Amino acid sequence: MEAEKIDTLEKRILELTDNINRKECYLQTKEKKWVEVENYLMTRYDSNDELFFQMRDLKLCVEGNNTITNVITENETLKASLLSA
Repeated sequence: MEAEKIDTLEKRILELTDNINRKECYLQTKEKKWVEVENYLMTRYDSNDELFFQMRDLKLCVEGNNTITNVITENETLKASLLSA
């Protein structure tokens, strides 16, 4: 009975880990696409004040370290600390 519970929980952990990895890959792909779009727009807004203000108002420019990759890195660090506890 105990062994069955452990086996079931281990399978569930593997499923959740697989789901997280797929979602992480998906988010990184989307981040890359948005970074490319943002870079393209940034080359255009340097010469277009109206576009610059629209992008600023819409907060399309990523400021500082606020990227998906950084969030993923922080989550991996947190996960590692939880696993070591």
